[in-house]
Amino acid sequence: MSGQIDPREAAREARRRARILAERSRDGAGPPAAPGNDGDGGDASERASLIADPRFRRLWASGAIIALLGWVDLLVLALLTYELTGSVLLTGVGLLVRSVPRMLLGAPSGALIDHVDRRRFWMLVLWGLGLTYAALAVLAFAVELQLWHLLTAIAVGAVFWALEFPVRRALIADVAGADRVNAAFGIDWSTDAAVSIAAPLIGGALLEFTGPEGAYAAIAGAFAAAILIAAGLRTGLHEPTTARVGGTLPVLRETFTETRIGLSFMRRRRLFVATLIVAVAFNLVLNGFNAAFPEIAEQELGVREFLIGAFYALVGAGSVIGGLLLSHWATWAWSARLYWFGALVFMLGAIGAGFAPVYAAAAAIALAMGLGYACVFVMQASLLAAPTPAILRGRVMGVLSVMIGTGPLTGLQIGFFASELGARWGLAALALEAIALMLIAAAVFPVIVRRLPPVAAGARA
Repeated sequence: MSGQIDPREAAREARRRARILAERSRDGAGPPAAPGNDGDGGDASERASLIADPRFRRLWASGAIIALLGWVDLLVLALLTYELTGSVLLTGVGLLVRSVPRMLLGAPSGALIDHVDRRRFWMLVLWGLGLTYAALAVLAFAVELQLWHLLTAIAVGAVFWALEFPVRRALIADVAGADRVNAAFGIDWSTDAAVSIAAPLIGGALLEFTGPEGAYAAIAGAFAAAILIAAGLRTGLHEPTTARVGGTLPVLRETFTETRIGLSFMRRRRLFVATLIVAVAFNLVLNGFNAAFPEIAEQELGVREFLIGAFYALVGAGSVIGGLLLSHWATWAWSARLYWFGALVFMLGAIGAGFAPVYAAAAAIALAMGLGYACVFVMQASLLAAPTPAILRGRVMGVLSVMIGTGPLTGLQIGFFASELGARWGLAALALEAIALMLIAAAVFPVIVRRLPPVAAGARA
């Protein structure tokens, strides 16, 4: 009809603009900045206005519960799999099962959520997670839980976890708006770091004192609380494009086209490639450590689930301290160096904790590991988001999700190393492999260990 925009033409124009941005953008280049948006954000007034917004409070409160449950579930899975099998290899496989959907769905899901009603999609994901853990709790009450029961339920839940990560962050951006988005994500990350202190203690205590049925019943009940909080969310800021581009199949085609554009944009940037290589190396050690440490703690340090949870709580405490330090003193110029050296500190800490003669020594090392962890996760997002035009950020975050999801593939490696060398030396071998990958990244892409030039203002729009 006359005077109306053809949605197919609009979609093609959006793709054309994204391709132009991908071609023009190099390390730090981007489009003209939005007026008044300097990209720094995060000041006290922005945080106060966010906390005063009832929509953000619902996202924040439900997100805090979800973050807590993610940490609890991860620890319960690792400990329970080791308890059922006594195998580091199968513990790694359990962690792999939980992350495969994120590895496969991370990039396309980042583009898909631009085309759906995000609030409804998020609610569907939360219901899926809650029902999955409720079914697992009922199964654990009814019969003696077997490994295949656990892995089947975890695989189903993992699909919903993979979808929850990008859609809730897109909703946060919708509610915050361009002028408050940095502050919003800062609050979200700080909350995740804070709950990571309590979550391992809760997970270890639930599993040790109530068994798997009690642990999964508690997780299901907490998801019910998150759903009740999220149900009142009304954003009214994002219009789904499914109908406007002609239905579901065109949306899927647009999703995969946009994913390819994001990949093309990233592979042309040395900083991005180096950042992703370090992400793979870091997650190699993170997931290998999660698979091997239960055996090291029980066999070498003589502790059980609750104290294992306390160790991870100390890692979380270190990450909170690190996050606070970074928020006050870290600058963009030092982002790459902090990221690379933070990953190195975590890897060396994993070796040290693995060879600690007593639990107290491992606990002290846990705090240093937490500082490294904070450097990786705070700087990782900054290195990828700050130089990226807003139109491509969702796709860039989706690719990062894929890289994070590759980490548990190391479950196969740590299982082999542990069977041949023992858990301690197997973990050390894995960490040295990751350190070698980091050194290669620094040699081929030295930008990752250099002081960075200022980001072009347009990239932060």
